Amino acid sequence: MILTEEQKKGQDVFFRIITEAWENDDFKKSLIANPEKTLEKFFGRSLPTGKKIMVADQSNPEYIY
Repeated sequence: MILTEEQKKGQDVFFRIITEAWENDDFKKSLIANPEKTLEKFFGRSLPTGKKIMVADQSNPEYIY
């Protein structure tokens, strides 16, 4: 499967968020509690209007996600 440029950009953004959550426990907690506000602060800009973001902690080793 060949990704479009838009998909590549989205993937890069997604990986930046995940990396920050792995390395920064306060960011992870904030991201889970209030994803919109946390991501706006992280990227320094407002998120697209009309979109909701849901974050789930998938770090429990007892589960396969």
